[in-house]
Amino acid sequence: MRNVCLSLAALALMAAGARADHDGCQPCPPACQYQEVECTVMVPEMVTEKRKCQVTEWKEEQRERKVTCYEQVEKVEKRTCEYTVYEMEKRTREEKFTVCKPVMKEVEQEYCVLVPVVEKRKAVRNVCKPVWKDVEQEYCVMVPHVEKHKATRTICETVPVKKTYKVCEDQGQWQCQAVPSVCCDPCTCCLVACQSMQMVWVPKIVERECEYTCYEAKTRDEEYEYEVTVCKPEMRKRTVKVCEWVTEAQEYEYEVTVCKQEVRKQMVQVCEYVEEEQTRTVEFCVCVPKTMTREYEVTVCECVPVEKTETYTVCVPVTVEKEIEVQVCKMVEKTVKQCVPVCCY
Repeated sequence: MRNVCLSLAALALMAAGARADHDGCQPCPPACQYQEVECTVMVPEMVTEKRKCQVTEWKEEQRERKVTCYEQVEKVEKRTCEYTVYEMEKRTREEKFTVCKPVMKEVEQEYCVLVPVVEKRKAVRNVCKPVWKDVEQEYCVMVPHVEKHKATRTICETVPVKKTYKVCEDQGQWQCQAVPSVCCDPCTCCLVACQSMQMVWVPKIVERECEYTCYEAKTRDEEYEYEVTVCKPEMRKRTVKVCEWVTEAQEYEYEVTVCKQEVRKQMVQVCEYVEEEQTRTVEFCVCVPKTMTREYEVTVCECVPVEKTETYTVCVPVTVEKEIEVQVCKMVEKTVKQCVPVCCY
């Protein structure tokens, strides 16, 4: 009821405003107050529900049927066929042929022979003769000389050196001192603090230097002379005999064997072939065809129909009722608080 009143008040305000705009003058705004009001609002909400629905499923079913099959049945048949055979047959014939017969004849024939002949010939040749000459020749000789050289060498010597080192000595003494201790009182038989005299060593550390001698190696440079044998080149002269070869032309005779051609004659037997025709009888074979008949067996396959019963599987549709989950949108009431202006006129 309160919501209806608030809605009517809002409509009245809108109508007053519209009327004021139409008249050209605006009324004074009334004094408004805000009030918190609870409203019921319908809000959509997704809910999971279980619903039943019809589902088609396939179910396997075994069935039987009769099928006609064809089987191969073997059958033996006898058949006849003709075939050709070739037989060898001997025959004779006369044929002519030509024969070459040899006939020997004596014929005069010329031939050429190379006869060796010795001839003397002259020629000129170059001969080298040795000629000896005395020639003066210079040669170098390495002559040894002794030279004195100077050099510096390092000598290492051991020298005594005095050094000191520090020594700590304890020059203390024994002293008689009172030492606190615990003793038993003979009257009361209790432990009482008392003092006893004991010899105590009082240390006194004194540092002093001690001297000692050590040997150190020292080096020094020293000049010295040494002799070196050096070979110096020296040019000298000598007379040497040199052989020179002189070329000289010289005539000489030599013998040459030359082959000369000479034509000679001789009687030679020559074989000539004369053709002669002859006749002979020749045997030959001829293949003669002959037709023959034979029987043979053939295996033939015949198709025989046979009825058989076989089992096969068929998928049959079946309607089943199942429960499934479905998302459903529902309007749910919800209480909301809001501020509403309340105007007082």
